[in-house]
Amino acid sequence: MMLKNASLQELIAGGFGQTGCKLYAIAANHINQAVLGFTQTTTSFKKQQQLPRHISIPDILNMQGQVARCYAETCFQKFVSDNLQRLRDLPEADLIKEFTQLKLNIRQGFVSTGMGDLQAKVLTVAEAKKHKAEIGLQSRKQQKLLQAEQPKLIMCTAV
Repeated sequence: MMLKNASLQELIAGGFGQTGCKLYAIAANHINQAVLGFTQTTTSFKKQQQLPRHISIPDILNMQGQVARCYAETCFQKFVSDNLQRLRDLPEADLIKEFTQLKLNIRQGFVSTGMGDLQAKVLTVAEAKKHKAEIGLQSRKQQKLLQAEQPKLIMCTAV
């Protein structure tokens, strides 16, 4: 399960020009806060949890946490895509307030459905490293399969 949402990143970067990278970082931080319930920055949270820099929040989530993070990312992506024109016209401070309100709504949903304790269920650093390595291996296998299928697809369309 790939959790770093490249399409959300592209949507925000493409929709907001030069401030897009900064806004995506804010959105990603809000997603992490919504899922795990912390209030500081993701960097501060990782330092507090003594996580290495190369271990990301998706790497430390168990399956329930991964599902929650996918849901939060999907909510952010839908919100941005459905409201892109209106959001583009907002001052940056108001846009950040919109992201913050969405985060709070998502977090409230997690808490009210019994998923508010995901921080207590994160993987250990050793488990996270193993998980990250497995995801990388799966990703490489998928790439190889896709590359192997591509010539077959081209041959089928040429016939």
